Amino acid sequence: LSRQGFWKVLKRYATDAGIPANITPHTLRHSFATHLLENGADIHDLREILGHSDISSMHVYTKYLKEKMRTNYIKHHPRA
Repeated sequence: LSRQGFWKVLKRYATDAGIPANITPHTLRHSFATHLLENGADIHDLREILGHSDISSMHVYTKYLKEKMRTNYIKHHPRA
């Protein structure tokens, strides 16, 4: 399956499912990474999975880590 072929298949299934037309393969990649982080995946492991050579390229996902850190702090700290 070519890159363009995958794009067309994705668009067709998105349309059939009522998903907005602006979905892209990168949207799927970003969602995959976000779900892993939200469920406790290590950012260094995720960097490897996604094939990023530099950890700084993972900065787009750090907002999810900050939100999770805040939630965990409130949940577990006795004075939160």
